[in-house]
Amino acid sequence: MIYRTSFITSIPGNIISPMFSNIQGHFELYEKYEMVKLELQQLNDQQNQINYLKIENNKLKKVIDDNSVHSYETITSKVLVDKESPFLKSVILNKGFSSGLKKGMPVLKGSYFVGRITEVNYLSSRVLLISDLNSKIPVIVEPMGYQAIMSGTGKEFALLDFLPKNHQLEVGNLVYTSGRGGIFFPGIPIGRVELVEEKLSVIFFTDLNQLYFTNVITSEPTTDKQ
Repeated sequence: MIYRTSFITSIPGNIISPMFSNIQGHFELYEKYEMVKLELQQLNDQQNQINYLKIENNKLKKVIDDNSVHSYETITSKVLVDKESPFLKSVILNKGFSSGLKKGMPVLKGSYFVGRITEVNYLSSRVLLISDLNSKIPVIVEPMGYQAIMSGTGKEFALLDFLPKNHQLEVGNLVYTSGRGGIFFPGIPIGRVELVEEKLSVIFFTDLNQLYFTNVITSEPTTDKQ
């Protein structure tokens, strides 16, 4: 009777003790799981930052490599803000006259002309893009060599004004800065002539909505005396 009584009274202890150990083990395992999960998240965050920096460096390297094919001097700047409106197109750069930028300097994306500086502060500058309604750029159309003025439309294309009489503009003709009057360097590519809204227009080589790094030409062009 004593044996049976002690056996019966010891049953709860024999059962509860392993259950408590199992529960405690589960909590410890869950705690370790959460720690590993947090460490993995931190590693993923670090890898994402590394990948972002690699992408940034590759973009910057491409901009620098593009500069090397030109004879003019440039300063690489980053686009900070886009000014969105139906017809007025401009962006803000993260460099100003403290870096040597001046009003009127041409701005490129890679090797393509995208606009000119219209306002300069100590640490920032505003760029009027070639799509802006107020943009008027002297250009040359090749292979015929037509001199014209490219006017922005507020859209992703521009129009050619003051073409010669009896001109024979064709789809596929290429448009470059002319350098006429000493404004900008000659021969900077801008776009291609295409048929838009039943008019021969200039489609830009660069997507002006995707500007990130730009090259500002800081050296002076030779004055055209012709």
